[in-house]
Amino acid sequence: MIAVIDLGTNTFNLVVGENSAHLKRIVFQHSLAVGLGKGGIQHDRIADDAFERGLQAFTTLHAMALKQGAQRILAIGTSALRNASNGDAFVKAVQESSGITIRIIDGQEEAQLIWEGVRQSGALGSKAQLLIDIGGGSVEFIICTDRQLLWKKSLEIGMARINALYPLPDPLDAAILAQVDTCLREKTEEIYIALKQYQVDALIGSAGSFDTLSELDANDKYQHYMWAHSPAWELSRDDFNRHYHTLLLATREERAALPGMLPIRVDMIVYAVVLIRLLADRLQSQYIVCSRYALREGVLFSTR
Repeated sequence: MIAVIDLGTNTFNLVVGENSAHLKRIVFQHSLAVGLGKGGIQHDRIADDAFERGLQAFTTLHAMALKQGAQRILAIGTSALRNASNGDAFVKAVQESSGITIRIIDGQEEAQLIWEGVRQSGALGSKAQLLIDIGGGSVEFIICTDRQLLWKKSLEIGMARINALYPLPDPLDAAILAQVDTCLREKTEEIYIALKQYQVDALIGSAGSFDTLSELDANDKYQHYMWAHSPAWELSRDDFNRHYHTLLLATREERAALPGMLPIRVDMIVYAVVLIRLLADRLQSQYIVCSRYALREGVLFSTR
């Protein structure tokens, strides 16, 4: 049994499963909202309170992995840890307390592992598609098919970073949304060049905000059981547009009360849907596929 702990900028995610020539399966998953980037990401530092939350969360997930019978436990650090000036101190603290050494990966390897995970969900097809993973620290853009990764780019424009630049008023107003739109549009210009080059017209999203969007959609349709047991969920463009307008017209309290909305995503989801809309508009996508599998499954299913 293998356990993977993905130490993200907003959440820490655990998956436990088996990966052999004869058996691939997931037996346990759990996520904890940590906010590792909160209060320090704009300074490339893990704030003291976030540092402690991170250590406590890791201890909890490590214990869960052992309880599930994991013989190997792998820990992966991404944007917050790779950019933080005290990231090495966090790695050292985890190693001293648990014996686990966190492997910090760069954006290119992160994109590769995300693709490895998403392709196991069945969300990818045979034609070139844009796969995006919207994290708190970085966003991975991957042009791929179910069999081939064609192009990849990791940009340090995660939602916690955008939040530090453009804190949201409550209720939202048009001025701040226009600033966020302009910022994301400018920072993703090179992505549009690649989309044209590879003639991409489909959009796939993994984890984080896409989990939230798909769960909101499933709850609206009274299909939560189906969502919980599906590795991928398809959103029509009309459904996405409906959720987009609901989220942007709602107050913070109203967003927080939506079924399926995690507290840590109440603000982050706003930036995420602005980015998703920009990309969907450019691609003229009629649907968006949300994969429940992402980085952690990519590590699990590429480990022997």
